[in-house]
Amino acid sequence: RKLSQEIGVREQVERKIKESEELFRAVFEQTGGACMILRPSDSGIPTILDVNNIACKVHGYSKEEMIGRPVADLDDEEGKKLCIERTKTIMSGKPLAIETNHVRKDGSIFPVAVYSNIVQFEDKPPIIVTTEFDITERKQAEEALREIKDQLQTSIDNMPTAYILWDTDLNVLEWNKAAERIFGYSKEEMLGKNPVDYIVPEDARHLVTDILKKLQVGDVAAYSEKDNNIRKDGEIISCQWINTPLGDKDGNIFSILTV
Repeated sequence: RKLSQEIGVREQVERKIKESEELFRAVFEQTGGACMILRPSDSGIPTILDVNNIACKVHGYSKEEMIGRPVADLDDEEGKKLCIERTKTIMSGKPLAIETNHVRKDGSIFPVAVYSNIVQFEDKPPIIVTTEFDITERKQAEEALREIKDQLQTSIDNMPTAYILWDTDLNVLEWNKAAERIFGYSKEEMLGKNPVDYIVPEDARHLVTDILKKLQVGDVAAYSEKDNNIRKDGEIISCQWINTPLGDKDGNIFSILTV
């Protein structure tokens, strides 16, 4: 009877182990990223123990081709140089979260976000579990946005009229080349400062400040005015101002645009 009980307990344990393995495999395969299980090696470069289908697909290899391969084979040249150092970080118990480039079987390079950590079982050597996401579309969107911002900045810099962008505390966020030319102050001199203290004659500052306060709360009636201004060299000039409060879809003002 005792033997029968031991067999029954063993079968229960084996069944639970099998269920856990099946659950792990389901999560491993169905996660949205490319998952790999790595075995640390004496060389400092882990080898691939297992991969899910997404990892095979994004890298262009079959599972058989990936298993047993040094993980650095998937890195670009820069990643290969950093592989050992990154592995040391993971093995020290610190999770690794980086953006790097991987190389497909066909030689093409693509950007990935990588999240890796060490997993230690009671009676087994440690392994490294890594999940990676192809971030090509995000990088392309970032590059497109960067190009748009560069084009916008070039347009602002080359406008024939002064372009001044204020934050909600009435300090300068943007001061273009025409503003530099008209008022004599460089962009570096004006960023983060309230230009009222520099380009508005002292006896008119309270009036201009009142107008700006109205703009701060979205009062578009204060959009246009003609004022005397003062250059850095003390010369008085007359300027026509057009002011626009900028806000989000809920009407919250986040800056004021003046040309």
